[in-house]
Amino acid sequence: MLMALCFPLGGLAAPPRLPYRVLVVHTFSPAVLYTAAQLKGIRGALEESLGGAPLILLEESLSLSDNPNSDQARIIRDLLELRYAGEQIDLVITTDTAALGLIVAPEWRFLPGVPIVFSAAFAVPDAARAPGALVTGVTEQIDGEGTIALARRLFPATRRLVLLGRSGQHSDRLEASVRAAAGACDPPLACDTISGLGEPELHARLAALPQEAAVVYLSYFPEFAWRQVDSSVLPALTQASSRPVFALFDVYLGSGVLGGRVASGFEYGKRAGQMAGAILAGTPIDSIPIEEGPNPAIFDARALDRWNIPRSALPPDAIIRFQPPPFWEAHRTAFIVGAALLGVGLPLTSAFALLWRRASRANLMLRGSEERFRALSENVPGALFTWVSAPDDQRTGEQMSPYLDTLIGPRNAALVRERYNAIFELIHPADLPRVREVGAAARAAPRVFDCEYRIRTDAGDYRWVRGVSAPIPLGDGRIRWHGMLLDISGAKQAEQSLRDSEARLRALTDSVPGAVYQSIRHADGSRTLTFASKAYERVMGRAPVFARQPPDEVRLPYHPGDAPRLREAFASTSAPGPVDVDVRVLNYDQSYRWIKIRANPTPLPDGDVLWDGVILDIDRAKRTDLMLEGFAEVLRRAALDEPIDSAMGGLALALERNIDDCRAIISTFDAESSTLSALAAPGFSPGALAAMQRMPVPDGAGCCGDAIAQRALIVAHDVTTHPSEQALIPFLRDQGIAALWSQPVFAPGGAIIGTLAVCHPRPHTPTETERAVAAQAAHLAGIVFARLRNEQNLRTSEERFRLMAESVEDVFWLHEAPTGRMLFISPSFEAIWGRPPATLFPDCSAFVDFIHPDDRDQTIRIIRGSFTGFDTEYRILRPDGTIRWIHDRARPIRGRDGRVEYVAGIAQDITLRKRYEDELREFGLAQRLLLEELDHRVKNSLAGLLSLITLTAGSKPTVPEFAAAISTRVRAMSAAHSLLSRGQWRPVDLRELLLALVPDDAAPRFAVRGPTVPVPARQVTALGMVFQELITNAQKHGALTGPRGTIAVEWGYDPAPERAPALVIDWSESGGPAPDPSPIPGVGESLLRGLVTFELAGQITLSYPPLGARHCLRAALDHDAPQNGVHPAILRAAPARLHEPAAQPAPQPAPQPAPQPA
Repeated sequence: MLMALCFPLGGLAAPPRLPYRVLVVHTFSPAVLYTAAQLKGIRGALEESLGGAPLILLEESLSLSDNPNSDQARIIRDLLELRYAGEQIDLVITTDTAALGLIVAPEWRFLPGVPIVFSAAFAVPDAARAPGALVTGVTEQIDGEGTIALARRLFPATRRLVLLGRSGQHSDRLEASVRAAAGACDPPLACDTISGLGEPELHARLAALPQEAAVVYLSYFPEFAWRQVDSSVLPALTQASSRPVFALFDVYLGSGVLGGRVASGFEYGKRAGQMAGAILAGTPIDSIPIEEGPNPAIFDARALDRWNIPRSALPPDAIIRFQPPPFWEAHRTAFIVGAALLGVGLPLTSAFALLWRRASRANLMLRGSEERFRALSENVPGALFTWVSAPDDQRTGEQMSPYLDTLIGPRNAALVRERYNAIFELIHPADLPRVREVGAAARAAPRVFDCEYRIRTDAGDYRWVRGVSAPIPLGDGRIRWHGMLLDISGAKQAEQSLRDSEARLRALTDSVPGAVYQSIRHADGSRTLTFASKAYERVMGRAPVFARQPPDEVRLPYHPGDAPRLREAFASTSAPGPVDVDVRVLNYDQSYRWIKIRANPTPLPDGDVLWDGVILDIDRAKRTDLMLEGFAEVLRRAALDEPIDSAMGGLALALERNIDDCRAIISTFDAESSTLSALAAPGFSPGALAAMQRMPVPDGAGCCGDAIAQRALIVAHDVTTHPSEQALIPFLRDQGIAALWSQPVFAPGGAIIGTLAVCHPRPHTPTETERAVAAQAAHLAGIVFARLRNEQNLRTSEERFRLMAESVEDVFWLHEAPTGRMLFISPSFEAIWGRPPATLFPDCSAFVDFIHPDDRDQTIRIIRGSFTGFDTEYRILRPDGTIRWIHDRARPIRGRDGRVEYVAGIAQDITLRKRYEDELREFGLAQRLLLEELDHRVKNSLAGLLSLITLTAGSKPTVPEFAAAISTRVRAMSAAHSLLSRGQWRPVDLRELLLALVPDDAAPRFAVRGPTVPVPARQVTALGMVFQELITNAQKHGALTGPRGTIAVEWGYDPAPERAPALVIDWSESGGPAPDPSPIPGVGESLLRGLVTFELAGQITLSYPPLGARHCLRAALDHDAPQNGVHPAILRAAPARLHEPAAQPAPQPAPQPAPQPA
């Protein structure tokens, strides 16, 4: 018993590896013979290849036709994505063509990066053969030729084939294969098809067949060939036939069919399973090519006997099924039983004695083992159990540890101990099918049961457990299971937290423009992609591949010219640095797209390098740059007065560099003779260029002639099917042209002066980007054509002018005065107006609609006087709703007769300048308000000073006394103003204000304590003069008159529920002479009370106890005063960049710190 528990207990230290999870997808029910045979072959081959490793086969049977429409495919794909979201799928196997087409289609693929193996697919989609598709498998082969060869080998007189078929896609495919093979025979065999007859008529026809006939069964009945066949129908048909019946699928064997070179579902599934097993074991899928399925020669032994065919007449590789067993095989059991009875009788008595002694010792060992089991189960963090399963799926519990009560509750544990099958009533309904599936597989092998599921507790909630048990067969069909239930709820919660964290990370990376990825470059040069954001497939044009890539292998199909540069950028492992490289990658549609890869390396301790990077789609920007470079070269050649064919040759080269795998042809159109002649074709030979001269339009110029006739882009996706190219097919085939699209080239006036054609070596549909590039090239070709046909000096001047106009940000335009046509407008028009310049060609009346409605009438009145020039500013409305200011200037260009022939102008975007002007106006308003505020403050200060002089003069009879008194108070005002000035008129800290007024020699005798209190700028001067009066009084009459006197100043907020919190300041003097308890009020006391009452909105209490003066001041600080001491109107008017940092709000009262010396 204890040894039987070693396996589950050992699992605690080293749990078994997670099982391989393989998804099998088919579009027929598993009950279908052909599909069932494939599944059997797949499972057997996988189990043999994996050597007993845990394996879970998940099956998806889809209701889908061979050619599903997009809606069907989308619905099924969404269902599969929801069903397997978050699940680990190691590999996908398909068993028919429709399932393969659904799984590998780029737009429907719901498991990116997972390898796919197909079985018995008669047609393999192009997406499955594309580079990096991660697809391999076995194709279904219909060997009609081999089956006919067998019929003629066994029946040499065969001259006619009778095909039993019916109307339908599958039967038609089989019939076409057999007929083609029959026609290839020497001499050809005649073929007759029988379909649509009832059984009596069909039997009568088959019974009357001549000796020269052989029958091939295709798909006569309503069921497909791979579906189950009614056992009472096909045997009767073969029995009624006077000639042998051959078949193309092995599922018909056993129903009277003789045989044939058949497609075997089992053999296909077996080979696909072997491929899948090799991939799961680590073999790269790229090293396993797609194979053609085998077609073995299989015969029914009973049918061979019926037609008297000797076994020697069969091919050497023939397989014979349904052979009767030999005599020994048929009676082997009887012989073995008889021999056993004779052999065991003699030693039976001695064996009984020996067994009795061994049973006694076993009972003692069993009791000891049970005691050890009980002690062990009480100390193991899991529920140990032993139970027996019978063939009828009934279970009997033998032992269960007490921990089961803790795991699922005493009530449920008692229920399971009483009736072990009750455990299935506690398993979560969503997990029960999976538990039964894994259990059935474990019993069938038998092998270890290992499954995670949820189980209900007494409280009604569910707890995650992991059940692991090892089987011991008992010999009578029963199996004893020893195992353990482990509580893994905590681990599941951690896994969920990890998944949530990964989901947040993925959501973050998915919001980043471009694709975020992480990969590891191993020390041996191989690479592993560990993470890719959702945008990876969109940017790279391929699904991410997370399998490890061999060294020096570029898995993604980069452009041949870019792959070495990319490999070199990532090659360094000793001292890697950041990578920033632009390369081209191949899309699903076989076109290349520019991407930018930026990555930073992190060396790892084991010598690997971790790369974190981002991939950006720069195709449009990169192609625009290349286009501009090419167009600049064209304009340079035109400006240098090079011949027109040289300039057009440069334009064709620029187009070929910008559009992958193409050749360009630029031709001129002669309207008088209605002919088209190639002017520049750098990708063609001189002989081909000569053949493209003076082609009649439209009949002899193909798509180019159609483009001229229809004044529009003409696309021939495949020249062999386009009607206009039929006469040119021999020439196009010689030149390697499979697709062609042509665009007319217009002169600025709208006349057609040529065509621009783009040729491809394979059938191709131009993308939107390619169309835009060609349109821009055609537009430029029209301009260059028109200018280069004029006089040399005029052409040179105009081309230089165009270069200048296209290089500046302002919009240059040229208007023809007599006709009102727009002759030229620079490309900057689109950047400013947000509309293409073509909207103004040839009629520029739409320009009025672009002007802001409030400015439209006035601008029109000004422009109508353009014969004398104008200079105006107005606003425009862009398509996105934004408004821009335009400064438009125009000057007339007069001819020799003095009349205005053209109007040239420059339009400048002055939106930013207008914004600056508005800000300057606002700044001027702020400056004026600031001066007014300063004038107000100076007047207030002077008024306060005059008041002090008046009060002081009335109380001091002599000039020296007056000077001493007034200077002390003026210094207090000056100190307060200095603090305000240094702080830019922000609030001043109360402690800083007090200490600024304390004389230096008296500072050690002051003890101050209180929180940080910002005093508003408006009240700083008043509070400072209050402190100065108290200090002066202490110097003359109080604590500062003697050497030992001290002053303690404490303050804090006094929160009162009925009003706003008030500042309370306590002034305590000690160590000085005893004060007069009733002093005569003087000017100082009057000034003190006036400042507190009117400036500080508070009150002051003056008391003079014997130990020293005690004063208490309550003040209401005006925190609603203007910000920073500056009037709010100034702040509203001033631009944001002129603002000083705002003062921090007054903090709430804090605990009083201990007093500290000043």
